[in-house]
Amino acid sequence: MNPSNPDFSNRTASSPALFNRCVIDWFGDWTDDGLLQVAQEFTKYLDVPANSFTRAIEMDEKIVQDGEGENAKRVDPKSQLLSKCIVDIHCTVRDLNIKLMKSAKKFNYITPRDFLDFIGHFVHLNQEKKSELEEQQGHLNTGIVKLQNTERSVKELGEKLKDYQKLLDAK
Repeated sequence: MNPSNPDFSNRTASSPALFNRCVIDWFGDWTDDGLLQVAQEFTKYLDVPANSFTRAIEMDEKIVQDGEGENAKRVDPKSQLLSKCIVDIHCTVRDLNIKLMKSAKKFNYITPRDFLDFIGHFVHLNQEKKSELEEQQGHLNTGIVKLQNTERSVKELGEKLKDYQKLLDAK
């Protein structure tokens, strides 16, 4: 029962029992600060490489305080930039939909649930790509070890060959 669905009023009229026995939680849009806090909470455990952003980040001791007093948490600037990017993308889509509504009389609803799904997909994709890279790195490391073993074997065989060459020259 999505209120943004055009058939919502027909469904509610044809199913009055839903309203007699159910509670409807109606959520509006979240503020940009609320979106940022949610994004930071969901992305705080992501390992963000320093070269992920084109904007320079001071990585020395710059730690941003989130909250005050005992509830203050230390936020990594890379993580905060990532969260800000996610919120900016969501807000851009929301603003483009408002422009679309004015110009084309069409509207795509962008809800907080869509924002949470976006973050979930981002985190899942990040983990998936990270595991793929780790798997590829494991294969490359295995190949390097085999090449090093082969190099060692070739050196040993070269030394044996020198010994055999001396024996051959002596005979």
